[in-house]
Amino acid sequence: MLDIVQVIESYGVKLVKVGDNLYRGFCPFHNDIGTPNLTVYPITQSYFCFGCNSGGDVYDFIASVENISKRDAIVIYGDVSLESVLSNLDEKPDIDFSLSLNMLLSNKCRRFLEKKPEKLENVMSIMKEFDKRLGLFITQEESFKILEEFEKKLKEV
Repeated sequence: MLDIVQVIESYGVKLVKVGDNLYRGFCPFHNDIGTPNLTVYPITQSYFCFGCNSGGDVYDFIASVENISKRDAIVIYGDVSLESVLSNLDEKPDIDFSLSLNMLLSNKCRRFLEKKPEKLENVMSIMKEFDKRLGLFITQEESFKILEEFEKKLKEV
């Protein structure tokens, strides 16, 4: 699980511990000068800015900083299943299925390579194989099938 303090600091925000379970810093979402308005709560893994009213969890922060949707932040940085990502989408073929699946596969590769960097060439060949199968419009059923086959191949590496 991502630690909100580490994530926020990784985006260049200097946080200062001001209590047992409280950090403060200057908010990256507005011109925060003078008094730091960004407050980070490690116990609840959340943040709130009293200057611009921005707040939420670690994925809300990532989504805001990188200008992506929260769902995309979860897929890219979270340890989630395709089913949880796609559960709120329609059954009809949609570009969202393909994009979400592509991000999820990339995330799985990144996590795999963090543990086994020497397997880069093997993983790249698997990604090339699956890249050919990913069209812009695929169904949820096709997404699950592709993910299942991909995970099987990754385990064989």
